[in-house]
Amino acid sequence: MMVINNQENKNQSAKIRNKKESIDSLNAMDLWVFLDEAHYSVARSHIIELVRSGITREQARILHVLTLFNGSTTLKTISGVTKRQHNSVSTLVNRMVKAGLIEKIKNPEDKVYRITITKKAQAKYEKATNKALELIFSSLSPKERQQFVDCLKKVQRRASHVLDLMLR
Repeated sequence: MMVINNQENKNQSAKIRNKKESIDSLNAMDLWVFLDEAHYSVARSHIIELVRSGITREQARILHVLTLFNGSTTLKTISGVTKRQHNSVSTLVNRMVKAGLIEKIKNPEDKVYRITITKKAQAKYEKATNKALELIFSSLSPKERQQFVDCLKKVQRRASHVLDLMLR
């Protein structure tokens, strides 16, 4: 296994950012590096804020989904919305139950668990700020934000399709 040190990584990234050719000449790996670097910087900024409020990035994602569904939904819905595997979400949900952040309530009629946010989690989620995210994305005009979302949706749809083909 080849290990690339941090300086080599920075050099590779700098080469890509400084390409003089047109944007059309960027290959798939170049685009992935840009996406990965942007993701890392944005995520790291947000993680620092979340830690201060006492929740992890993964917990915040689950809590965000629950707030979208008025504080309660199913594990299947959370998996679908987050695009995470059911067993990964289940493991995280079980840890969050132990931490008192959510409750699993079994519906006696269909035996499906409802995942419900607790007051403790609601307080932590509300305490978490999105100032870093707001500062980062304020660099985009409303038109650029829409274009950004449109491009990400397009890439996400294609990636989901490719992933489905690979898992068959």
